[in-house]
This record gives sequence, C-alpha cells and structure tokens, in this order.
Amino acid sequence: MHVSLLIPAFLQSLGMAAIVSVSYEILLRRQAEGSLRTSLVSLLFACAAVGSMSMPVRLDDGIFFDLRHVFIVLSASYGGIPATLVTFLATSVFRIWHGGAGLGAGLVGGAISASAGLLCFGFCRLPKHSRSRLMVLGLLPSLSLFSVFVLPMEMAILLLKQIGVAFVVGNFLGVVLLLGLLMKRQGQYEREIELRRWAHTDRLTGVANRLKFEADAPHLVRKSLENGRHACLLIIDIDHFKRVNDTFGHTAGDAVLVQVADLLESQLRADDLLARYGGEEFVALLKNTSEVEVRQVSRRICATLAAAEHEIHGERITVTVSIGAYLIENADINLHDAVQHADAALYRAKAMGRNRVEYERAA
Repeated sequence: MHVSLLIPAFLQSLGMAAIVSVSYEILLRRQAEGSLRTSLVSLLFACAAVGSMSMPVRLDDGIFFDLRHVFIVLSASYGGIPATLVTFLATSVFRIWHGGAGLGAGLVGGAISASAGLLCFGFCRLPKHSRSRLMVLGLLPSLSLFSVFVLPMEMAILLLKQIGVAFVVGNFLGVVLLLGLLMKRQGQYEREIELRRWAHTDRLTGVANRLKFEADAPHLVRKSLENGRHACLLIIDIDHFKRVNDTFGHTAGDAVLVQVADLLESQLRADDLLARYGGEEFVALLKNTSEVEVRQVSRRICATLAAAEHEIHGERITVTVSIGAYLIENADINLHDAVQHADAALYRAKAMGRNRVEYERAA
C-alpha cells in the first residue's frame, strides 16, 4: 500500500471534522442543556460516524478506511456514556446491515473503541488541553485493530501488514483534526460567554455592574407593578470608606468591598437585583415588595453590616452603611427619577449621622 493513499483519508478527516465542529458550535450557541444537549450530541456523533462509514476511503482491494472509531472514542468526551452507546449502536447497526466477511471483526472493533473511550472519559485525569491527552486520545481508536484477531490468524497478520500503519496514522490524524476543531469552537464560545458575563459584572465584587442594573431594573419594576405589588430602589453607601483606604491601603479597601457585597447578597432575595454602582456605592432593586418589607430589609442590612467584623492586617474593623430608599408605586416613575429620589434620601441619612435608613416616597 502506497503512502499516497493516506491523502484521501486525511481529506475525509478534515471534511468530517469541519462538519461536526460547526454543528457542535451551533449546539453550544443554541444553549441546549441537560438531557436535550446529551441527546443532540449523541445524534451528532452517531450521524457523523455512520456518514463516515458510508463514504470509506479505499486503501487496497477489499480494504477500506473510515473514521467511525474516532467518533466512537471522542463521543464519550462530549456526550458521556449516552453518546458513546448511541454512536456504537448506530455504527453496529450500519455494519450489520452492510454485512460482509469482516462483520464480526467490525463489531468487536467498535466495542473496543467504545470501551476505550469510556475508560478514558472516566479515569483519564490528564489536563484538557495537554499534548499528552491528545496523544492518548489519538492512539485509542487504533486499539480496535486487535479486532482482526477474530479472523483466522494468517488473515489477521496479513491485514495488519497491509493496513496497520495507515489505520494508526489515519485515526490519529482524525482525532487531532476533530479534537482540535471542537476545542477551538468550544474555547471561542466560552470566551464569548465570559466576555458577555464580565460586560455585566463588577470584576471586583462579582455582583452586577451599573450597566447590568440599568438594563434590568426597569423590567423588574414593570413586572412588580403588573403583579399588583411595589418595587423599591435602595442606594447603599459605605460610611467613611475613604478612611479605610487611607489607613490600610486600597487592597484592604477592595477586600472590604468584596465582603460588604457578600453580606448585602445574603440579606436580599435571590430574585432581587444587587449591583455595584460605583466606588463604595451599591444599589439594590427589591421586586414584588411592600413598604413594610422594605423597612424590615433595609434596617436588617444596616444592622448586619454594622455587626460584621473585617480583619485587615491582623486588625478587626467594622464599617457601617447609609441607605436611601425609594418605594416605586406606579409606572410613571422612570429609573432615573427613582435614583434621584433614593439619592436624596441617602443624602438625608448621611446628614443625620450615617448608619441609618431614610425613605422617600412619590409626592
């Protein structure tokens, strides 16, 4: 067998890998999760494996090569046990339907690849993007070569001599190409998700940023009013925060900001919106609430923050907050006006000694 016969195998690998990687990216962008995602990934790898079997590369008289073992092995890494079983069953059914003298060897080879992929998925702890992992996965499909020993020994040895090198190289290339493209697509998608997340998240505290707050708060207010309830805007400012930075340094100040954000989150409901508005100032939008509930929550926030201790360079300090609260009772008030009302209440809270809550209501 001439080495040039590997060129069609390489081209087939490239084409099939491109189709699968593009399809996988579409799945990611559709944000399919749970059993739906597993089912779609299983179907993708099964179709790709059967598609490869339907378009084999001829290596010699009566000897053909396809990428079924590549897809069987890698299906475990992307769809777990269900994807491997579906891909293996699909290729087995196709091989049975195709028939031929090598049927038994073909079925055994598929079982070997499925087992190897599942064992690697379950027990291989190599770093995801490491060369060692790529080498292991690249060689796993070639384990299916042992299936030739189902045939008579003389025929098995002859087949190994004829196709051994091409089989190993072709499968290795298939894994390298497919895994490389899948990892590239997935990495690009994850980077985009990360960028979108940080575009709406305060990097220091991990809560929403001002952009996220201004985008989501009007919707939460509208839903609250539609439910026959009120919404409330809280502006929360850490008292004398400049002293913390001046005394202990900005790194210590950042640590206090993170701890304050955590404490604020602990006092709010999961569906309330907390954001860092700038500097040492936070805002919170309480949805589906009432004046009584607002007074309870805001006072509890003040008490919790005043009681919490923050350890800085071996020294324990406490910080307090001042809060301006504005209860939104009708849809005529936009977010900008609500912020102005809450800010006026915050100004009064600071003027009256800090570590307190002041309330503002529409006239």
